[in-house]
Amino acid sequence: MIVLDPGRGGVDGGASHGEVIESTITLQLVQEVKRQLEKRGASVILTRSTEADAIEEAQPDGEYPTVRARKRADLLYRE
Repeated sequence: MIVLDPGRGGVDGGASHGEVIESTITLQLVQEVKRQLEKRGASVILTRSTEADAIEEAQPDGEYPTVRARKRADLLYRE
C-alpha cells in the first residue's frame, strides 16, 4: 500500500507563476505517479484527488472559523 500526498489544494494553492498554480501541478504529477505504480501492481491511495484540499474531500460540510483552522484540520487529517 502506497499513500501519495499532493499537498495544498483548496484555499491554499501554494506558489504560482502566472496561471500555473503549485497545487494543480502537484496533483497532476501525483496522479501520473499513481497510474504508473498501479500498472506495476501497487495499491495506491491519494490524500486528495481533486483541486479541493484533503479535509474538504473527507468532510465536505465541515466548517472552520478561520483559514488557519481549516489548514490545521487538513494537516491533521493527512496524518
